[in-house]
Amino acid sequence: MAKKKMQTLEQFDYQWPLKFFPFNPELTTQTKTKAAFLDAETEDRIAITGADFKYKGDMLKQGTIQSLTIYDGEDGALIKFTNTDINIGKLDKSDIMALVSSFIDQFEKSAMKLIGTNEPDSLQGGKGADILIGKGGADTLIGDKGKDTLTGGDGQDTFWFDKGAGKDRITDFDFDEGDRLRVSDYDDYLRLIKDGKDTIVEFSKNDSVTIAGMTPGELKKLDGWIIFDADIP
Repeated sequence: MAKKKMQTLEQFDYQWPLKFFPFNPELTTQTKTKAAFLDAETEDRIAITGADFKYKGDMLKQGTIQSLTIYDGEDGALIKFTNTDINIGKLDKSDIMALVSSFIDQFEKSAMKLIGTNEPDSLQGGKGADILIGKGGADTLIGDKGKDTLTGGDGQDTFWFDKGAGKDRITDFDFDEGDRLRVSDYDDYLRLIKDGKDTIVEFSKNDSVTIAGMTPGELKKLDGWIIFDADIP
C-alpha cells in the first residue's frame, strides 16, 4: 500500500496563518472534480480540485477537497493547500468564504508541511507532527504542539519554542547566520544531552529541542544562541 502523502501548505506571497482579503466570489466552474470562484472586480479567485463534487445553486455542497489554491488577481497564487482529502460534509457551507475558513480549521488538525517563500515568513504548525520549511529570508518558525521538524533555510531565522510544545527538531541551526532559539515559559534548560552529532536541549521530561549537527560543547561556546523571554526586559 502506498504511503499517504503529508498534506502540504505552500505560500508564495502571503503570511500564515491566513488573513482573508476582501473577496466577493461567484461560482464560475463546476464539475465533479473542479470548482472555481471568481471575484469579477478584483479577479481574485479560489480554485478547488477533488472528487465527487456536488452543488446546490452557486455553492459546493458535497465531495472531497484534495487541493485548494487562493489567487490574487494581480500577483498570481498566494497560497496552496495540497494532499488534503477533506470531506466537504464536515465544513461550513453557508458561503465560499465560510467553507474556506472551516477547511483551514480541518487542515490544522492533522500533521502538515508548511513551505515558506524566499522572503521573511512566519510559519506556525498545529497539533500534529508538522514539517516547517522557511526557505530564504529572516523567518520565524513555531512548531506548536507535536513532534515537529523545523528548517529555516537561508537567512537569520528564529525558532520559537513554548512550554508544552513537545519534542521538536531543528535541522539547520546556523548561529553565524543569525539563527536563534527563543523560548517562552521556561527560565532555563535542564541540560544539554549529546545524541551522536546532535544536541538535545531538554527543558522538561516532555519538552525538548534537538539541534542537529551541533554538540553540547559547540553550543556552550556560542554567546546568545538561546534566548529566554524571561530574560528580556
